Amino acid sequence: IGAKDVLIENCKIEGSNGFRSCYTSGTVTFKDSTISGSTYGIHFDGNAGGNIVIDNCVISGWTSFAGTIEKVTIADSTFAEGNYNQLRFYQDVEITNTVFNKEMNIDFGTNGVEATFDGCTVEGGSLLDVIYLPHIAQKGVEVEVNGEQVVVEAMIGNTAYLTLAEA
Repeated sequence: IGAKDVLIENCKIEGSNGFRSCYTSGTVTFKDSTISGSTYGIHFDGNAGGNIVIDNCVISGWTSFAGTIEKVTIADSTFAEGNYNQLRFYQDVEITNTVFNKEMNIDFGTNGVEATFDGCTVEGGSLLDVIYLPHIAQKGVEVEVNGEQVVVEAMIGNTAYLTLAEA
């Protein structure tokens, strides 16, 4: 897609790549949709720009957004288990009331990202179990969960510890 200000609503998108290789600008909104791919769920790359909004969607597959995307906002959505349970951000993100599968891995592809999670849950686990904590220390990523800043107190190798006692 090479478009500006796109609304994808009430859609079911399936395939090896659910929604991929989108070169767009403005705001792309996914609303009330199911997007699943055996590889990619939602993936923006290349010269994509603007903002991404995901509202009340079910997504499975590797999901990431080009570093040229300015901001991602996700609300009232579910990241279902699939072949690739990966969510990667290269930009600031706000996620509210979203459910993640217990196999999800949330990480950050660049330095200085600010990620806010509010009211989010993990099926059978904790949100801190699925966020790749070393990126907080290694890349200067700021993560806030339900109003509390997540601070990595120690790193030993590639393992992050939230308290010195754990280390």
